[in-house]
Amino acid sequence: MSEIDRTIEGVEQLYRSITGHPPENGETIHEVIPSATDPTRWVERQMDRLMSLLAATPEAESTSAPLGVWETPEHYYALVDLPGVSREALKVSVRGAEILVEATRTAFSGAIPDGAVVRYREQRIGSSRRLVALPPDANLEHVEAKLTDGVLLLRVPRAATPRAVSVK
Repeated sequence: MSEIDRTIEGVEQLYRSITGHPPENGETIHEVIPSATDPTRWVERQMDRLMSLLAATPEAESTSAPLGVWETPEHYYALVDLPGVSREALKVSVRGAEILVEATRTAFSGAIPDGAVVRYREQRIGSSRRLVALPPDANLEHVEAKLTDGVLLLRVPRAATPRAVSVK
């Protein structure tokens, strides 16, 4: 067995371990390279096929949304990138000293024709969770959240005075 054959079998095993099932339509990822085919081009086609199959699996979809945090003397601001997430699929809650952002991005609502086969995709669908930890002077009782063009803006006022802790 050649080195390429062992590598392809390893990739096929990786695919099965990630997805829990064989490739769609009963196809196998491992094939002998036809003698009249350029081996480099053949491997590229097989990798493209594997990547398209991996991109289509729900197991590969859970993500943590990108986050940026800024502060001014009066407020903390957090921007969470949530492209393709509707207000109805978004939940923002306060847990202790953190804000939990939970979102679900569903399929590409009419943008892709029925019956189209995924060949490559970097966009993620499925659930996303992000915890935003803030300093102790954040006033989490007055959090404001606004979703605009796929970006969630969280605005958290700073407390006028830090909370005092009694020492016993």
